[in-house]
Amino acid sequence: MAAEAEQLILIKSLFLQMGAPEKQAEKMAGQLLKRAEQIAFDRDISIVEAVEALLKKVVEAHEGN
Repeated sequence: MAAEAEQLILIKSLFLQMGAPEKQAEKMAGQLLKRAEQIAFDRDISIVEAVEALLKKVVEAHEGN
């Protein structure tokens, strides 16, 4: 549980750095983690791999790629 809370804080901070308001950053981080859990289960990969793939997409979208 502590690891998940730590991940949530790290992901939230990324969204904050991208300019999201506090509440929105927290909500998006929670949604990203939830989706990562689904992807990890569906694809039989680690949660870390799933989070990494999703964050890569978020950063690319933010940069306009």
